[in-house]
This record gives sequence, C-alpha cells and structure tokens, in this order.
Amino acid sequence: MKKNILLLCFFVCTSLVLHAQETTLEKVGKETCEYFTKNSKELSKLSPDEKTAKLGLQMLFLYNKYEKELNAEGIQVDFGDERSAEKLGEKIGMEMAKYCPNVLITLFGDMADEEEDVEFMIEGTIKSIEVDELSTLVVKDSQGKTQKFVWLDNFEGSDDLIEKYNKVKGTEVQVYYKNLEVFSPKLKEYIVRKKISKLVITD
Repeated sequence: MKKNILLLCFFVCTSLVLHAQETTLEKVGKETCEYFTKNSKELSKLSPDEKTAKLGLQMLFLYNKYEKELNAEGIQVDFGDERSAEKLGEKIGMEMAKYCPNVLITLFGDMADEEEDVEFMIEGTIKSIEVDELSTLVVKDSQGKTQKFVWLDNFEGSDDLIEKYNKVKGTEVQVYYKNLEVFSPKLKEYIVRKKISKLVITD
C-alpha cells in the first residue's frame, strides 16, 4: 500500500499542475507539511510508530478543522471505517507531495522499514474459515468488529486450528498477525492483508 502511495506521490510531483485556486485538500496537505517541517527535530527522535500516530492525529485535527469545507468538496470520512480513513490519508499524502516530498518520503520510508517486523495481536471469537484462492480466518474481536486474517503458511498454533477445523465456530482465540502487502488483480493496486503469525486457543 505504502509503495503504491509513494508512486502516486511522485507522479503528482512531476505531472500535476497546481490549481489557480487552492482547494481545501491542498490546504490540509500544506498545513500537514508545515507541521512536520516545523517540528522536524522533535519528530526525528520518535519511532516510526510514534510518527505514524502523530501523522494520524494531525490529519484528524485538520479534518475536523476543515470538515465543512472538505464535505462541500465531496470528501467525507467515517473514522470508524479503516478503509475510509486510509483513503483520506492517501489523498492528503498526494497533496503533501507537492509541498514537502522529502518529509513524505522520510515518513513512509520509516514506516515501510518497520512494518514487516511489527506483530499485532487481537482477542476474539472465530466466526468461520473462508476458502477461496486463500484460506481466511474470520474473527469477531473483543470490540465486536469482524476482522479477517489470511492463512498463508505454517504458524505456531496452526495444528490446533486444523484439529478443530470443522468445529471452529465459537472458538475463543488470540490471533497474532503481521501486515502483508499484496497485489490485488481486481483492484490493480497493492493492498494490505493481515497474515497470521501465531494463534492461541484460549477457551
């Protein structure tokens, strides 16, 4: 996903002509650049995860600041929907590429370096295992949200899952996963999927 964003940003830098009248989205991109440039020394001491959090908070602040103007331009975000928030981030990233490409490259470069090694964990209840081109474990997490995890290879706990394969529904688990960037032929772009790295049955 982030590689795709960077390619789009470079395309914007080289081929997109600035509008005579600045849009609200351009304003948000410019102010995000100003924030990271102004606080570059402080931000340089942060980890990639902390920088990501700062970027997210800054985008949220500016969205709230210019919400009416952005809505009028057809940009509406549901922050309860991860993909909706990601799309806003992509749009702001493309605008940032016009004003501070170096900042953007540094941010996404740091994130890309760390992303593959970061492991996450959720607790929840298995709803099903979907089988298509890949096996996908469907879990309802402790917040009531349904999440999907791709089962690509052997992992710690996979044997336990195989043993319960036909009676897996309702099983309480801890799912450890890493984000994996894969190419989607349908969307013709890179997307992020959650790859299972470990599973613990807790019931």
